Amino acid sequence: MEHERNSLSPADSSPVVSILIPVLNAHSTIRQCVNSVLSQTLHEIEVICIDAGSTDGTAEILRDYEAADARFHLLHSERKSYGHQVNLGLSMAYGTYIGIVEADDYIAPEMFESLYRTAEQTVFPDVVKSGYCQVTAESGECRTEIILPVHVRTGDVFPLSAHYELLLGHPSIWSAIYRKDFLTARGIRMAEVPGAGWVDNPFLYHTLCQADRIAWVDDAFYFYRDMNPNSSSAKLDCEIPILRINEMKDFIESFDPDNRYLERMLFQRAGWYVYLVLKNPNCTKADVARILKTLRRFRVDIICMESLLWLQKKLRKKYLCKT
Repeated sequence: MEHERNSLSPADSSPVVSILIPVLNAHSTIRQCVNSVLSQTLHEIEVICIDAGSTDGTAEILRDYEAADARFHLLHSERKSYGHQVNLGLSMAYGTYIGIVEADDYIAPEMFESLYRTAEQTVFPDVVKSGYCQVTAESGECRTEIILPVHVRTGDVFPLSAHYELLLGHPSIWSAIYRKDFLTARGIRMAEVPGAGWVDNPFLYHTLCQADRIAWVDDAFYFYRDMNPNSSSAKLDCEIPILRINEMKDFIESFDPDNRYLERMLFQRAGWYVYLVLKNPNCTKADVARILKTLRRFRVDIICMESLLWLQKKLRKKYLCKT
């Protein structure tokens, strides 16, 4: 049975960051994940781990953490839904800010202190965002992804309109903290679909588009483990990315329908996801029909412009970069 709101009370009377860890069957990685969170140099935290019925021994490990550390709270989700798990944790959280750490990943000890101190210094913006490191599981190779240009420095504060490129690439919603009052006031929650369901995509748009002030930290603290990119493609449900693109298109049409920059950013994301679907061996004629219907929702001039830019990039790479 899922916890009621008043069944969870903070060990510290005023945690400044609530860290949510949605988990399902992560026995091989959960210790590294939780240890990295509990080792934060920021002490005023609470950790809310939401287990969706793990059967591989993960739940027993989490119960040991709960018994050993008063900052750690274990919740049980009746639904195997990443979005539902995050929403459940959010409803229980006491922190001024919300952070998310996935059970496959781990973080640097200074992550949440760096993000929160930046929030303090910039008068508590809606979102504080940073880069991340992508770790290839098989080789252990780590590649740092800093999304913004080098001239954007730690402590810079801006609206999304100053840096629409934040909407490109991996959603990386976990390399940020979100002011809880902002999420509540805007009614922002995760989509509660089965499994993971790529719900980080619409959450990215809902948060960054509606944030009045975004603060940047020019560093990377979050280690995102790329478990096996080849197998994830083979297991892709071809309908899911197209559904998420349509949901994001619905959002920008209701939020700011005349904003061509938002549409351009979304079309670039749609192009990548269409590529993933089309190269998938499970792609069907019905999937192709869904893709065509989705692409027709975009302005023709944006489709033409982005397609031309893509072609120019490919030609330049093939013919102009030869030595």
